[in-house]
Amino acid sequence: MRGTDTVLKNMTVHGDLILADGADKVVLENVEVKGRILVRGGSGEVIIRNSKAEKEIIVSNSHGTATILAEGSQLQNLKLRTDTNLQGSFANVEAEKPLRLTAEHGKIEQMTFQAGAERSVLLAKKEAEIASVHVAATGTEISGEGKIADITVKAKDVAVKTKGTKVTVSAGIEGTTAHGKAVAADIMVVTEKTEEAKQKAEEKN
Repeated sequence: MRGTDTVLKNMTVHGDLILADGADKVVLENVEVKGRILVRGGSGEVIIRNSKAEKEIIVSNSHGTATILAEGSQLQNLKLRTDTNLQGSFANVEAEKPLRLTAEHGKIEQMTFQAGAERSVLLAKKEAEIASVHVAATGTEISGEGKIADITVKAKDVAVKTKGTKVTVSAGIEGTTAHGKAVAADIMVVTEKTEEAKQKAEEKN
């Protein structure tokens, strides 16, 4: 599919839905895709409203940063191969290649950086929440004002710069830092709390 300001509504796609070069500002509303959704072209701005893909949604847009907005339902399996902005609710997100991911608002249940996504960057903005991050990619950097509950590190030279995050480093893994301070292997630490969390703790006391 190509074209700007395209809307697909109230339909079933038997097979893959490919958003190719020239596809920009696409809206999928009440669409069921029996195969995959592939985001490949344009500026990659895609609104997925009360729609789903039975298989995965793949973002591989060589033209720039893709923006995926989930409205009305949680998207299940998202595989990222190029820079992406996420808005809305997502169950499982995987970075497969080196990229920059910005979680702008909404919630991600599980975020995974595969081994092939070396030196990727995750920025969680203030209105974003991520329940769990698994890092198997060397040199990954995780930062932002958003809430990231738990990070499991299974690769070297990972930098965590978020606050109030539980960081668990697997045995034999070197180079992990939390706000610039080294975190030893086979140990768990919690990064400094946000100012909001500190205020809530003081109110309870």
